[in-house]
Amino acid sequence: MTHLKRYNLLLIITLTFCSIAFGQARDTTTNDKKNIYDVPQQKGNVNDYEHLFSNEQTKYLNSLITNFENRTTIKIAIVTIDTTMISKDNFDDFILQIINNWGAGQKEKNNGVLIAISSGYRKIRIQNGSGIDKVLSNVQTLKLIEKFFVPGFEQGEMYNGTLKGLLELMEKLK
Repeated sequence: MTHLKRYNLLLIITLTFCSIAFGQARDTTTNDKKNIYDVPQQKGNVNDYEHLFSNEQTKYLNSLITNFENRTTIKIAIVTIDTTMISKDNFDDFILQIINNWGAGQKEKNNGVLIAISSGYRKIRIQNGSGIDKVLSNVQTLKLIEKFFVPGFEQGEMYNGTLKGLLELMEKLK
């Protein structure tokens, strides 16, 4: 099996698991969510704990997201996860806890999106708030990842892959 096919298969398996896990996680409606992991505090729209982006790139991504939120009220956050933060097996649970702690857009609309990337684990996950699910399905999200994020990532261009994927995500959501 070629490297690309293995990578795509891993993405499909991850997204399938994520959609099941997120569906279960959304059923919790109490504010007493237990923090199993040490979730970092959100510091803006782009939280680059893996240091994938330069300061200028981070500022640009932040400004794109802020402008988009001002036009649409949809909140997007990007987080990069260093392998020292969590094990690969706990990546998906960690991302669910991050989105639950940080919130997913406006509380009454649940219109947020979290893009989580770990180049060390070769994983990406886009977690949509329930308000976004009505506009962008899991299948559409998977296609967006495969077509816009992954090609840049496979070339070692994490910023370009993220930028292209973010722009396409915004296009689909506006």
